[in-house]
Amino acid sequence: QINFNGQAINITSLSFISTENTLRYLPEFDYINNSFNINIAPNITFTNAGRAPRILQPYRAWLRYTTTYWEWKLGLQKINFGPAKLLRPLQWFDQLDPRDPTNQTNGVWGLKSRYTSAANRSVWFWALMGNNEPKGWEFQKSNPAIPEIGGRLEQPLGAGELGLTSHWRALNNTAGDTIPRSEERRVGKECRSRWSPYH
Repeated sequence: QINFNGQAINITSLSFISTENTLRYLPEFDYINNSFNINIAPNITFTNAGRAPRILQPYRAWLRYTTTYWEWKLGLQKINFGPAKLLRPLQWFDQLDPRDPTNQTNGVWGLKSRYTSAANRSVWFWALMGNNEPKGWEFQKSNPAIPEIGGRLEQPLGAGELGLTSHWRALNNTAGDTIPRSEERRVGKECRSRWSPYH
């Protein structure tokens, strides 16, 4: 089965000096064959600003294999988690803006696996590499020669859910750094409840 859809967005910026128009088109091709899935979505952007148009810049490009309990995804993909919508301390790999109705964000290159048990417990693992720009809340780039690794546990807890997340990466030191190699370790925890007096 082959599915095709697309999204076109026009952005106009007005100022006293000039007017900037940007047209972005995201065609998406999706091939599904039982447990195997291929998704390709280039980002085609035209603008009248001084920047050159970005033709066929990848937006999503991944391969996915799924079974009853496992999911494996390799390529340029979106990785996000956590219950928050506005203030997101777990915004580690995306640039989602709650004011943006399109929910577009850059993806990351890597391998992600997720196991979901019959009791709805989920265990994630990921290894990222080839991401040259800072992600999420990052201010310093990662070392492109060393993979980033991390994982996450989602545990049902009564009417809610408990999440534990960890991530490690080596930083890309600048010429002025005196430390031979620096690294970053992150740990996140959240607990959310689905209880509401209105349900």
